[in-house]
Amino acid sequence: MDYLNSFFQNIKDKLSNPFFGTLIFILIIHHWELWYSLFNFDESYNRNAKVSLIKNLASHELTTKNIFIDIGYAVVISLCGYFIIVGTRTLSMLIEFRIMPFITGKIINKNVVLKSTHDETVLERDEYAEKYEEQRKNVRLLSKNYDDQTEQIKNKDEELANSRESISQLSRDLNSSEQKLRNTTNELQRSTNTVEELESEAKKQRANLTTTMNDLSEFRSLFFYEENRPFWDSPYKFPNVIIDKVRELKKANKWDEFLKAASFIEGGGTISQTILNEMTEFGLVEKGQDTNFKRLKPIGEIIFKYKSIFEDIESNYEIE
Repeated sequence: MDYLNSFFQNIKDKLSNPFFGTLIFILIIHHWELWYSLFNFDESYNRNAKVSLIKNLASHELTTKNIFIDIGYAVVISLCGYFIIVGTRTLSMLIEFRIMPFITGKIINKNVVLKSTHDETVLERDEYAEKYEEQRKNVRLLSKNYDDQTEQIKNKDEELANSRESISQLSRDLNSSEQKLRNTTNELQRSTNTVEELESEAKKQRANLTTTMNDLSEFRSLFFYEENRPFWDSPYKFPNVIIDKVRELKKANKWDEFLKAASFIEGGGTISQTILNEMTEFGLVEKGQDTNFKRLKPIGEIIFKYKSIFEDIESNYEIE
């Protein structure tokens, strides 16, 4: 069905074409006898006679020469038709847009203008009005943008002022912090120096104590030989380290515990481990080498040996 529609549509397009329409019209007029004979035969003619007549007419009418002549006529007539159409259309437009406006302008009052001129003027006026409104909108928009930018600049100035104040405050705080840091550094340095001095003093005291203990160990014979005992009849004759240790015990109310610990170590018996640990902290008792047995240090032996002399040391010496 689509093929048939396309076929008939193609035929319709060809027939509606000016050239083919003209050619068909010339073929009909120029060879009218052939077309007339196709539809009008005498009753005496049979089919064969009709076919023979048509062949003779066709061979005489539809020769190559006649066909080219018909095509030439069709071309000439088509060109003449186009020239007539173009000429009449040109003449019509010339009269309408040139001659008639000229005649109208010459005849009618000068105060009367052509509609085309009026339309051009109105169009130009409308264009200028639109441009004017557009420019007004642009001016309003620019004015609004200018106000907004002015407000933004004002806000930025306020923020800048606040930022400067914040920077000034931070600078003051920084200077204060730096001053505090310098003070703290100086205080730390003084504390470090003090600690170093105390450590140095402690080292000296430990060295002195070690020296004294070594001296006591080396010269214990001075305190324990029978021939020397009569000499140690007064607290004034003992070294200060021994007197200080006795003071320390009595000030801490550990004199009796020391006597118990020393008696336990010297003679045996039972005693609390806590007392032995306390005496160890006082530096009077130590653990023997390779054994858990506790023994008195040299200063502890001396104090225990002459405990009767140190019993009344509180009445003879003030305990701080």
